[in-house]
Amino acid sequence: MHIQLRIGLIGDFYKEKLSQAKIDQCLDDIANNFDIGISRQWISTASITSESVREFGAFNGLWAGPGDLLNPFICNFIKSCMKLYTSSRSSGLAEALR
Repeated sequence: MHIQLRIGLIGDFYKEKLSQAKIDQCLDDIANNFDIGISRQWISTASITSESVREFGAFNGLWAGPGDLLNPFICNFIKSCMKLYTSSRSSGLAEALR
């Protein structure tokens, strides 16, 4: 195993949500099938600020998913994505990650 990836999972993790368990399982399957290491970190949408977005550069990739659209916290997710987009555009992060 020569390749190590660090993935940030943006969303509000609920262990009882099958879809979120499947994301972890999917990443494990990818790691096993391609013989790579994948570490993951769930990032709560409520924790995302224009300052914390700068820390996203430590990840090799970001996976964002709101989960259940009936979740009352979905507005936080949408706001967080907008903060991420706005901050990455103004800080040049989007261009640096290309």
